[in-house]
Amino acid sequence: MEAIAKIIVVGNLKGGVGKSTLTSLYATYIHNVLKKKVIVIDADDLQHTIETIRKVEIEAGADSEKLYPVLPSNSIDAPDWLEKLIYDFDFIFIDLPGNLKQEGVVKSISMADIIIIPTSLSREDLDSTGKFLKILNEQIIPVRNSIGVNTDIYGILYKVRKRGKEYKEFIAEIEEMPIKFFNEVVPNSEVLKRQTSTYENVDYASKSFEMKDMLEEFKNIL
Repeated sequence: MEAIAKIIVVGNLKGGVGKSTLTSLYATYIHNVLKKKVIVIDADDLQHTIETIRKVEIEAGADSEKLYPVLPSNSIDAPDWLEKLIYDFDFIFIDLPGNLKQEGVVKSISMADIIIIPTSLSREDLDSTGKFLKILNEQIIPVRNSIGVNTDIYGILYKVRKRGKEYKEFIAEIEEMPIKFFNEVVPNSEVLKRQTSTYENVDYASKSFEMKDMLEEFKNIL
């Protein structure tokens, strides 16, 4: 039987929680370190953040022959692209708009094998995460289960300080959370944002964060 790609969505209903940043970090890691065939479908057609980063890097001298492909699309066409490319790659990332009412978004998410939900600890972001999980559990997971396929869902804290009071309160209740969270959290760092790349491995570390630890956790869920 021909192998098919794992489809990965880094998603939430809210913008500004690191969807495109994490997608770039993970895809670059798979390509450069794990040496797997990966493609990113940039279907967030209102921004096309990942495609924009890629264009800037090529203009700055990145060798396009050595890069994984970034495919600009829109949410309507995204499900068709997933079906067309599923036998050509090991992993397919799809960067989607946060608006689930936008045509094609729910269908694309329903094709995902792994869903990673980034969130800060603000009430607004946590509420958005809860609503997204409710939609997944009511509209998407049952359909996938009915055809015998699993969906792995993980949370990752973004723009969070481990030494902060909010984090300590969150950790105290983490066993009650409906999904498993990464142990590592991503800090609110302008340096990290500037280093985010679609071709270079990010070697960012701080007193409370190690990029290699987060990526090792990511490798373990693949």
